Amino acid sequence: AKFEHIAAADRAPLLEHATRDERWLQEVETKLRDADRTQEPPVTPEELRSRRESLEQAVNQLMSRPKPKPTPPPPEAK
Repeated sequence: AKFEHIAAADRAPLLEHATRDERWLQEVETKLRDADRTQEPPVTPEELRSRRESLEQAVNQLMSRPKPKPTPPPPEAK
């Protein structure tokens, strides 16, 4: 696997971040659906962009972690 070098413990906070943002987005969708169209929306495009950028930054930071170099085999005794 391409990202097997990233430990599950390192991925857990990212998963929590994504889950929290997904819940928030579902709440916002409900508020938008129920909102009066003549009033200010309950969420701004800037808020949506900020949440997305925050998640993207966290993902990119973790996924850009380089794989460790393989340990070279010990030299053979002659």
